[in-house]
Amino acid sequence: MQPQVITTSVLFEGIKALLRKENMPDTPYGVAKYLGASRQCGYTWRDGKTVMDDFYAIKAALMLGHDPDFVLACLAAERATRCHNDETAAVWHSIARRLATAASVCFLLALPVLVMQNPAF
Repeated sequence: MQPQVITTSVLFEGIKALLRKENMPDTPYGVAKYLGASRQCGYTWRDGKTVMDDFYAIKAALMLGHDPDFVLACLAAERATRCHNDETAAVWHSIARRLATAASVCFLLALPVLVMQNPAF
């Protein structure tokens, strides 16, 4: 199973969902404010005009429970795709897949320890 590719749109929609859960405005401005970005960033992310920069992507990844390394690799692939650099995009997608696989292996290796420490897990 391939991991879900994380894009600016996925991060934006994920933060919007968090805002709705907290009964906060889920507007582009609300998303930008939640991440500490400018109002304009929220609108350009929503409209697909820009790729979220690394600083805000890391914040969003942590808030949404995503691995920041994986997210940054996915966004690098998104940037390369937008620049029509297919070779670079392919390399970044490959790196993202390897990071996702490594994270899955680490989780599976840690699972017995987690279960032993917390049987309710």
